[in-house]
Formats: sequence, C-alpha cells, structure tokens
Amino acid sequence: MVDAVGPGGRPNPAGSGAPTSLGNCIICHYLVAIDSLRIIIAVFHQSVDMHAPGLVESKQYNRGKGFAMKNATRILLACMGLALGASAQEYDLAILNGRVMDPETMYDGIANVGVKDGKIAAITREKITGKETIDAKGLVVAPGFIDTHSHAVDPFGVRMALRDGVTTAMDLEQGATSIAEWYERKAEAGWPVNYGTVYVMIGARMMVHDPEVEINGPIDVPTIFTYINEAAKDGTPGWSITRSNIEQMNRVMQLMDGGLREGALGIGVGAAYMARGMTSYEQFETQRTAARY
Repeated sequence: MVDAVGPGGRPNPAGSGAPTSLGNCIICHYLVAIDSLRIIIAVFHQSVDMHAPGLVESKQYNRGKGFAMKNATRILLACMGLALGASAQEYDLAILNGRVMDPETMYDGIANVGVKDGKIAAITREKITGKETIDAKGLVVAPGFIDTHSHAVDPFGVRMALRDGVTTAMDLEQGATSIAEWYERKAEAGWPVNYGTVYVMIGARMMVHDPEVEINGPIDVPTIFTYINEAAKDGTPGWSITRSNIEQMNRVMQLMDGGLREGALGIGVGAAYMARGMTSYEQFETQRTAARY
C-alpha cells in the first residue's frame, strides 16, 4: 500500500510531528541558502579585516559587501527555485485528504500522498496533483499489514483479508504439504497478496500413520479437515494419537525436510493436536530439522 518515508528514502523519525514533504525540502533549501549568505558575508568580513582593517567603513568595504550580498541572493533564489519546481511536480498517483497512519514513525494526520515510479515521493499537507487521483477523505492510508498467522489461503478468505488492509498473508501456524505445488498454484491464480507458508507436521504424520487416506494435492487449511475426517473413519486418527518408531520418525523428518527444500518458511507443529502421539523426542528432531535452514 503506502510507506511513510523521509529524506533519502528513510522513515521520518518517530515523534517528529510532521510528515516528510517537498514543502519541507523548500524550507531546507531556504535555510541552506541563508547559511550560505552568512558564510559569504563572514568570509568577506574576515578578509577585509585581515587585509585592510582600517577600511571597515570605507567605500571599498561597502562595495565588497554588496557584491557578497548579490551572490548570496543568487544562491538563495536558485535554491528556492529548485525546491519550488520539485513541489510543483505532478505525481503518477495522488492520494488526497486521507488519514495517513504509519506505525513505524507514529505519524497520524490528514495528508496527501504522492506516488512516483511506484514509490512514495511525498507525504504532505500541501496541495498536490497526479495523473491518477484518489480521494481518500474519511479513509485511512497506511502501509499494508503483514499477517503471519493467516489461514486466509482460499480465494474468499484472501479477499476478506484485503478488505482488512492485509497485503502480506502467511500461514506460519499450520501450513501446507507439497510446498512447490502449493506455491505454483498461488502463482498461477495470480494471488492478490504476498504469501508464504510453513510445512504442516500434521500432514507429514498423516502420510506416515494414516496410509489409507488418499491425498490429492497439497494439504492446507481449506482441505485439511476433509483428510482429518478420512483418517478417523477407522477409529484411529494415527496422525494424532500414534507414537512414531524410529523408522516412522525418520520418514516424517524426510517429508518435512523436502518441504523446507522446496521453500517452506519453517515447520508448523500444532503440538496440542498431537499431544498423545508426538513424543518430546519427535518434537526435538522436528526443531533440529527446521534449524538446518
């Protein structure tokens, strides 16, 4: 969505009380010009005093002082001209009159946001224009929210997440199996938010302890309950209550290791759902498997 940035692309310091804007840059240029004026005059005073200390009130001194003032004025006008030109530029997108909120800098106020070449170029209370304009009056303009415990991995859920302002939704609690295929499906669908997932340990244990369950495609939140019901039909949900022997544990670790190699961001354990079946040793080996990445 948007990001509040300061000079050089850096965020405004927290508690600054005002957003970064090109209007602020005008003030900066003006101050630089004034400082240059003071420096020029100070240097001139020093040179006159050093070389002709008796001419402080002379015509030569006054002519030199006038020369310095003219040069400093030229610098001042040039700097102000550059700054005014920058503030008058048209942006690709102008988001106007919104309540701009940036959790990083704690900025919260009504302002206009200018976007240029896909980046935030200005956050200002001054009037701005854009090739495209959005009137955000009564709305909040904020950076996209990052949800690291999101199960909105189906088309309906992800659109609800977008309406909450979420632009990055990652399932780092449960996760999925068949990671490469899971990512490929999201890419083919043109998923509207940034996404990521961990490997779901429940799925790995189900493949090992419930071999009668026919699994087609990735297991994730929208599909896992169908498979859980299938695993329980024989009266023994092995993924939940069966303790792994060494051979079974190694197979579980191999499945999860493969998922990590395919791009899983970690392993979703869900220990409470497997309290009877998962030993502390299996938990430790799971952590050690994830730690390799």
